Amino acid sequence: MGSSTVDQIQGELSSASCMAICSHQETAPVIIGEAMAIGVTVVASNICGIPYMVEDGQTRKLVNPDGPSDIAAGISYILGYKNPEEMSRRAIAIAKERFRASVVARKTYDFYKKVIGNV
Repeated sequence: MGSSTVDQIQGELSSASCMAICSHQETAPVIIGEAMAIGVTVVASNICGIPYMVEDGQTRKLVNPDGPSDIAAGISYILGYKNPEEMSRRAIAIAKERFRASVVARKTYDFYKKVIGNV
């Protein structure tokens, strides 16, 4: 989004029915956690670290980034989900439990403490 502010990006995301990120190479895109934190479900590539971030069919739909029909089917799945509020609530819960800054900081601290303790 170029020079957009965080507030502008959050505003755009919050008005979305879903967010699609169909990259060919990603480790753990922050935008997935940001979308989930405000209850926006995600259509994302089935590559790299993305499949480990969320639950397929529960908080997002994984797709082949080289398959336009697969991407379209993923978006259709999200938009036609029988209970979108349930999917949004699950996305928010996972974001709070896994992507909140305080959680990430605690896990990082605990990891380094474990590594240093084993030296």
